[in-house]
Amino acid sequence: MRFIGSSHLLLGYATLGVTAIDTNQQVPIQDSATKGCATACSDLAASYPKQLLIRNTTLYDDFIKTYWSKQQQDISPLCAFKPADANEVAVLVRLAKQTECPFAIRSGGHGMAASNVNDGISVSLENLNEITVSADKKTVNLGPGNIWSKVFETLEKDDIAVAGGRFTTVGVGGLITGGGISFFAPKMGWTCNTVVEYELVDPNGKILEVTKSSHPDLFWALCGAASNFGIVTRFTLETFPLPRGEIWGGMRISTEGEIPALLQASYNFGTKGVASDPEGAHILTLALHEGHKLGLAILSHANPESLGGEAPKVMKEFLDLPTIRDSTGVRTVNNLLTEMSYGELEPRRRKRSTATYRLDLELMHYTKDVCYEEFAKLSDIPNALTLCVFQIITKQQLEVSAKKGGNPLGLEPEDGPLLLLNTWFTWDDESFDARIEQAARIIVEKSVAFSKGAKRDVDYRYLNYAGEWQNVIASYGAKNLEKLAAVAEKYDAEGVIKTLRPAIFSLAGAPIS
Repeated sequence: MRFIGSSHLLLGYATLGVTAIDTNQQVPIQDSATKGCATACSDLAASYPKQLLIRNTTLYDDFIKTYWSKQQQDISPLCAFKPADANEVAVLVRLAKQTECPFAIRSGGHGMAASNVNDGISVSLENLNEITVSADKKTVNLGPGNIWSKVFETLEKDDIAVAGGRFTTVGVGGLITGGGISFFAPKMGWTCNTVVEYELVDPNGKILEVTKSSHPDLFWALCGAASNFGIVTRFTLETFPLPRGEIWGGMRISTEGEIPALLQASYNFGTKGVASDPEGAHILTLALHEGHKLGLAILSHANPESLGGEAPKVMKEFLDLPTIRDSTGVRTVNNLLTEMSYGELEPRRRKRSTATYRLDLELMHYTKDVCYEEFAKLSDIPNALTLCVFQIITKQQLEVSAKKGGNPLGLEPEDGPLLLLNTWFTWDDESFDARIEQAARIIVEKSVAFSKGAKRDVDYRYLNYAGEWQNVIASYGAKNLEKLAAVAEKYDAEGVIKTLRPAIFSLAGAPIS
């Protein structure tokens, strides 16, 4: 029995533009599903007229333009819904289930293939933007519609911080449910392991308060397995002191001749440096810019007050290298995020992929060479940005997360330190899509093959960096995949999420060959 009247069905066909189905759609939708979505969108428009955006309107077009990638902007949902609280999210879930209408969940809009859906409902959580610090300042409630720049800006007023994201516009929900890496990972662990409670709308439209004690199986599954178990409408995260919201950090750019030394510094930091000072973290990016090979070291230290006005000793190898640009110094987290996010607001086509290996210097050099070989093949593409990003998943990060209860990611402390690769491409003309896709795959495939030959391979794929073609959840290991499937069967026996959510990063595997 329907819980919302369907008297608006004819209005749906008239105003929502239900015509021929897009043959390039992300999720196959049959005629019955399209009709069901017309019904769902019409009912939402009747109940929440100010929160429902319909196709072929200015507000709808403006909303679509806010997606991070042009590929996401090219997807056309039948309508977009902006719920104001968990109850309205629950209404959406029950309605989508009744009408069999596919829906996608958007936090900040960076989910490359999972935050929008053709001919379905795009659910934007932007109005779920609570930031409430507890009286003792030890936890904070965060709505999934927040972006990290707003979170850090708010928390610095209370001299605290969380292990949040490193780009201004990344959404809280997507980062956490994908695992989450932060400037503070060595001492705080994965971001998802700093969650003490989730408010979750389950696949049946029921609102659950999920903690280690109330729903231990679901609490474990939500840490890194994306939105395969429902829609999180609130996260309660651990906080830690961070006076004035300040860290030491910045970007140092070096030319080609310094790249071998940068790789050595990165390797040394991961194998011994971070053990001596868990407040330090770094990202190493290899770029080809206007024919020039560049190495970008993004350095951070989470306790500038302990440095006595000096640069952190743990970063000495990096700091001793010549640069053409150096912005390191004491600054707010938000200020560093802004520098790292330069150009991120531009509407461009984007592609990424990922792999993980046991930290190995020879492998780093080999992957560097493969990256530059593939970058060179793309040098004729106008305004293309081609990057390979190296990050260290430290043993300390894995130890801290294990002590906090672990997660489904399939990584143990004895696996560390690990090297995480992220290929990153941005460009403008869709005619180059296939070449970019091929380059991303080749870099991953060749480096993984090398790592297997050197017995340094690790199956794990970081969800927040993965390409649409990568089978992320399966990379967590057969045992964890089986446990996740059991959790899904328990809380989603009817397969609502499996059936109606975009199939990217699902328990069933990658939908794109």
